[in-house]
This record gives sequence, C-alpha cells and structure tokens, in this order.
Amino acid sequence: ETACRFSPRMCRGEHSAMDEIPRESGISEEEFIERYLIPNRPCILTDVVTSWSVFREWGGLEKFVERFGDVELSADFSCFPATDRAAVPNLDQGPRSAACVRSYLAVHDYLKDWHMQQQLGSDMVPYDLPLYLGGSPIYDWINGWNAFRGAASTPPPPNEAGAAIEPGEDYRFCYIGHAGSGTGLHFDVMGSYSWSANLSGRKRWTFFHADALDQLMDEQRELPAVSHRDFRRAPEDGRLLGIHGGYFCSQCCRASAPSSASTLAAPHEHERCAHGTRPLPPFVEVIQHPGELIFVPSCWAHVVENLTDAISINHNWINAGNLRRMWEFLVKEHANVRRELLSWGINEDEEFETQTQIVLRANSKLDFAKFEAYVMRGREMVAEEGRRCDARGLVADHTVDGHRRPDELAESCCSLWAEFSGREVQC
Repeated sequence: ETACRFSPRMCRGEHSAMDEIPRESGISEEEFIERYLIPNRPCILTDVVTSWSVFREWGGLEKFVERFGDVELSADFSCFPATDRAAVPNLDQGPRSAACVRSYLAVHDYLKDWHMQQQLGSDMVPYDLPLYLGGSPIYDWINGWNAFRGAASTPPPPNEAGAAIEPGEDYRFCYIGHAGSGTGLHFDVMGSYSWSANLSGRKRWTFFHADALDQLMDEQRELPAVSHRDFRRAPEDGRLLGIHGGYFCSQCCRASAPSSASTLAAPHEHERCAHGTRPLPPFVEVIQHPGELIFVPSCWAHVVENLTDAISINHNWINAGNLRRMWEFLVKEHANVRRELLSWGINEDEEFETQTQIVLRANSKLDFAKFEAYVMRGREMVAEEGRRCDARGLVADHTVDGHRRPDELAESCCSLWAEFSGREVQC
C-alpha cells in the first residue's frame, strides 16, 4: 500500500511561510493540492480565468453596467446600509422594493456579495472550474452539494444533521467596485477557503498568515476595524509603512511572513513595540491583475483594495483540506462565547449550551451541528467516490476505519485526494 502524500500534518500550516505569493500556470490537480490547498498557502493562477467567456465578453465596469445594469437587487440585499436606503432610487417603498445594479453603483463604491449566478442562472454567468477549485463536488462541500445530490449513483441516506445547513446555501458571489473601494481586515466566513477571479481591473491584497490570526484579534476575538484607507504607504512605490488609527503602531511594519509560526505571539499575549502599542504582524502583499485568480487559504486575514474599477467572481468553499482549521476556529469561538455569557451573569444551567450555540452561529455562521453536517456531507461524497471507482473496477479491497476508500484514479478527483478526504472525515 502506498502512503498518502497528503498527510494531516500538512493541515497545521507547516511549510506555509513565504516572502511572496507565487504565480502558477499549468499547475496540475495534485500539484495544487500538495503546494497550496493542504499546506494552506496563497497563490495566483494565471491561466484559469483567461479561458472563461465571462472574462472575454463582460469587459470593464461600463460594459458590465450596459449588460446587467437593469438587473434588480432585492431590498434585503445584505450590502444595503440602512442609512443609505433613502439615497437609492426605488429603495424606500417597503420590503418588496428593489434597486437595480446601475442605481446601486451610482451611490455606492462597492457592490459585494451579490449571488449573481444563483439569481440569473449558470447560463448567464458561465465559467468552468478546475476540479480542485470546485469543479468536482468533493472539493466544494457548499456550492457543489446540489450537483452532487443530483448525480449520486445512490440516494444519500437521511441526514438529521443536514438540517443544520440552510437550504439552498450559496457562497458564489460577484463583486463590482469603483477605484479606491475595498474590503477591510477580515478572514473568510467559517474559516473557509476562498478564491477570487479578476474579470477586470487590479486589486492589491495584504495577507496575514493564519497563525497570526489570534495576534490580530482583541481579547473578545474581534478583528479591528482596519481598511486599506488606514494604510500609510510610501508615495514612490506604494510600500506599506504603517497603519493610522491607533490600534496598530503606525511605524512598526514588517513585510513578508515569518519563517516559522514560533515567532508569532501566543493568543492574546500581545507584544508591545518600542512605541508602546501593538506592532502589525508580518504580512505579504500582491497585486492581482485582470485574468488572474487568487487562492485565499483558510483563516488568512486580509485587506483588499481596488486600485482601479474592478469586477470579480468569488467562491467560498470547504472540503477535507480545511476541516481541522475550521474545527480549531470553532472551538476557540465557542470558548469565547461561553466566557462572554458567563461574564454577563448567565447561569450555566441546562439551557446554557443551547444559548451558547445560538450566539456562536450568529457570530460565526457556524456551530457544532452545522460543522457536523458538513462532515457528514463529506462522508457521503467520499462514499460516492468509492462507489464510482467500484463501478469501474478501480478499488482494491482496502478500508480505512472500516470504510472503503479508492486506491486508483477516480473520474472526479485524483486518488490521493479521495484517500486523504476519506481519512479526514473519519478523524
């Protein structure tokens, strides 16, 4: 039996330090998994987006608005700030009113998190993904679920935990921003992976290693309200010199990620710099150009700035590669919620854990039941992968913890990924 190269040790972030974010072209499925997905390292793929018709045909912001400007956004669209509703035409007529894309962009810098493909359909927003970015459901347990259920050779068994996931959950988005807009310091929802494909324009990304996440957070596990507008940059080359606003030292900045996680502060043991405040943890920056797709690893905090008008398609996704990081994140968030509730004088009675889970889900979009449901999805997908291999006569009689696993190449993912996934969902 050949040992699986994708070991659980790689999920812990070893080998993740880097001085720059590499660009890749022609990378294979196994190479992406080994170099970036499991080690949890960012990269830019230069040859995925350029083959998409949406890249060739949509053009820049002006052409995009000509094409989609009259499409209506629902009145409960998450990016409508309550204070701005009166400024948007047709948005003051009650809960059923709506604004079109053109109206929204006329008064806002950035249209974010638009479920464009879900609203308009895949025919209107067509793009093909490599297997390892979600082209196969076994790599994307969120957006690939419906496709998986429709194609499964046998119906998945009833799953009570599955009710913990909202029906029709969709984490495929379109972002349209004017030059100078951006997204403040954050990491992606639930500790998920994400990718962002630039259809037009340029973006500047500032990344902080996943092992610096606790150092970035305050004692309530909140990230500071820092945006690209707070960055102090060198006028000659745009190099980040510091951050205004007082949360981090405006003078102490170190470019590039540390050589090892041991150089980072322990959670909440925030060091002070010579100026008496917190230094900004080490970071790495990259400019993303049109036609490039950037892979954002799990729990890497980042800030994004649109250097020009920009349009992108983004997915959030989870799979066996980031289960461990999601669980570690969830456990820390759970402990924090418990501390908060206890500090409010709430008694630790029979209802305490129920209340903890409600607050946890409200804060993190994830609780223990939803995490379990994702794991059960993964098990169903791995089992289906095994059935497909069985049908093709490709599976030897080997088991992992009593569960059959594929040993040869399957149709929808490489054999090593199927094996790795089978091991992870049983942990």
